[in-house]
Amino acid sequence: MIKVTAIVESLISGFDVYVETKRGKRYFINWATKPTEAEVIEAWEEDKKYFVHIN
Repeated sequence: MIKVTAIVESLISGFDVYVETKRGKRYFINWATKPTEAEVIEAWEEDKKYFVHIN
């Protein structure tokens, strides 16, 4: 399970979304439109390869 820690407007384009696993690993993904937390969790469960590990 993951926790969405932030959804912020990107300086380049779209929205940057940061998530954290229960083990403390943090991941990042960029979305074209502002996602809901439910959409982010669904995307995580479907395919984690689009999330970039950042710590």
